[in-house]
Amino acid sequence: MKQLMLTASASALLAALPTNYALAQDEDSGGFMLEEITVTAQKRSESMQDVPLAITAIAGDKLREANIASLQDVGNRTPGMVFAAFSPGQPEIAIRGIGTKEDGASASDSTVVSIDGVYIAARTAQVFDIFDLERVEVLRGPQGTLYGKNSIGGSINFVTSKPSDETKIRVRQTVGNYDTFDTGGMISGPISDTFFGKFAFSRRKRDGYIENVLPGENFGEKWGEQNTFAWRSQFR
Repeated sequence: MKQLMLTASASALLAALPTNYALAQDEDSGGFMLEEITVTAQKRSESMQDVPLAITAIAGDKLREANIASLQDVGNRTPGMVFAAFSPGQPEIAIRGIGTKEDGASASDSTVVSIDGVYIAARTAQVFDIFDLERVEVLRGPQGTLYGKNSIGGSINFVTSKPSDETKIRVRQTVGNYDTFDTGGMISGPISDTFFGKFAFSRRKRDGYIENVLPGENFGEKWGEQNTFAWRSQFR
């Protein structure tokens, strides 16, 4: 009976932990401890446990394991965040019920989206492939002190992985219904003794899933298809 109660308590503890935390076994003490998560939410590297903010951080390996490929996927795993898009060029982000309903691709949002600290102002540029990331950080609540006036809802920071000292190659291939065929790849490593580089690409293709059944010129056409290609190079 005691053993069952201890097992239930451990399961409850694991269920209560955020997805970005993990229990690691401490070899010195023989027990378990929380792995330290380093974030840059306050424009500096620090432990997530020391950040006095409501923050959700998803590491790169978790992004790949869960096949998280868009802001909508991030929103589905972030408490208090909702992502919707009337069209691919008009994404709408709401955090804790605060969002922007203004139509138009150039409208300013109440949530700041940035990549490696660079603010992505245009809505059309916020719909991008998030392949090959080190982590995603979502800050909930006003962040005007560090991120400006357009962050009354919160801030979403995408942190890309840096070129590695050793050669690394990773390939991703996904197939599915509607002729879904997604391909991604990354190669990173040294170019010389003191120069390192990385190249990553992603191509996503899917046929339309909405069929026009109305008689006329466009009868039988399928809408909603996707055919995108993105690449990124980085050096240090």
